[in-house]
Amino acid sequence: MNIKNKRLLLRIMYLFIFAVSIFVIVNAIKLMGVYKSEAWSSIAASLAVITAVISAWNAQKIIESQEDSQRPYPYLLFDISSRYMLVQLVMKNFGGSPAYDIEISWDKPLLNSSGKQISFGVDNKHNIDIPFLFQGEKISVLVDGANNIFGKYKEKDLNYSGFITFKDSTGQQIKYCFYLSLEKYRNNLTYSEESLKTDVELQKIPTAINNIQKELKKIKNVIEKGSKQG
Repeated sequence: MNIKNKRLLLRIMYLFIFAVSIFVIVNAIKLMGVYKSEAWSSIAASLAVITAVISAWNAQKIIESQEDSQRPYPYLLFDISSRYMLVQLVMKNFGGSPAYDIEISWDKPLLNSSGKQISFGVDNKHNIDIPFLFQGEKISVLVDGANNIFGKYKEKDLNYSGFITFKDSTGQQIKYCFYLSLEKYRNNLTYSEESLKTDVELQKIPTAINNIQKELKKIKNVIEKGSKQG
């Protein structure tokens, strides 16, 4: 029995006990009246049970909330701001424990501008996209250049959905649907500042310096040859 069914069964049990307690109170008043001590004994006992059920219900909600925060929660998202002018597909485990044997099932395939289907493809032999992902860990794969994919699919809907299937540390299989979209980035600003572009341009400086050195070396060689000939 999975966690969802266990929780449902527990709630049904609480509701059943609550309903029985109400039934006892009503029947005690109906059969014995409100002036007999026996009736009030039954009512007091039933009220104590109801109070215990309410306390147990609230405690169960707290326990479930804590359990949910510790469960693995791998989810997909697009990242178009970490790398300059590049779109990445990211899988991140937002949960509190590792996720195992992660599989992704797309309702429609995610394609780049060349028509290649994008996938993590770590273990295609066993139909597993990602074998293991720690809590807070993420893995990314290049989709395409931002201009390329938006230029290629001008009229195509870039909204995606599907299912993520994985296992938790107990081996229980969990499956839920996902939704993600590139449409929200199509006509919006990608970067809030120019620092990323600046970093990219600064990375070109060493190459430019090397090219200048090569040209200076060529000039030096020509001058030296001319001096020897003179």
